[in-house]
Order: sequence, then C-alpha cells, then structure tokens
Amino acid sequence: MKWYVLLAHPNPGSFNHVVCQTCLNGLNKAGAAYILNDLYASNFNPIMAGEDFNQFLNSGDLPEDVLAEQEKIDGVDALALIYPVWWNEAPAILKGWFDRVLSKGWAYDISTTGNFKALLNLKKVEIKFYSM
Repeated sequence: MKWYVLLAHPNPGSFNHVVCQTCLNGLNKAGAAYILNDLYASNFNPIMAGEDFNQFLNSGDLPEDVLAEQEKIDGVDALALIYPVWWNEAPAILKGWFDRVLSKGWAYDISTTGNFKALLNLKKVEIKFYSM
C-alpha cells in the first residue's frame, strides 16, 4: 500500500512532528511506500483565488500546484493527516489544502438534483490530530 502523508504543524520540534516520524518509521518497517508533504516546509499556498474557482465553473484548469497535489493522491492508496487542533479546527494551511485540492469534479461531484458523489478511490484515510 502506498501512502500520502500530510503534516500540518509549523514547529519541527512539535509533538506532531514526532507522531509523523513515528508514522514514517512504521511505514518503513512495514515496507510501505509513502510520499511526505510537510505543508509548512513546502510553503503550500492555502489561499483559494483565481483559477481555484474554475472547479465551480466547470471550465478552465486548476492551478499547477493543485494539479500536482491531485496527481500525488491519484498515485496512492491511502492518506494520512497529522495536525494539531487549534480553536477546535485544523490549521488554516490544512483547511486551505482541503479547499483547494479536494476539488469538485475530482474529489467529489454534485448532480443537478443535488446528490453528492464521492470520486476518490482511496482505500484508507488515517487522521491523527492532537490539541497541542
């Protein structure tokens, strides 16, 4: 099984980074392949703007950084999310990743009658969040 591991904490000395490293150690021990994206270290832009809204217009392409993230997810079986809980929410950088990457027409669709349809084919999603 191939994993995409998303880490969303700005402090490399944080408990979340320790959890992430433990996760990666376990994946290595199991012989599982993975891609790691530390959203802060990679300077992911969480702000929806411009071409991001093409998903709702059913026209035009999404931004290159979004397409690159979607391509990575298309190549994995599982997604792991590791993040702190701040003000009862995930950090804004992760919320922005959800908004921009899990786009209409790729991650989900809505029929003309309002029915929701999931489009992702992930076998597993693990969420590890901590209020630290």
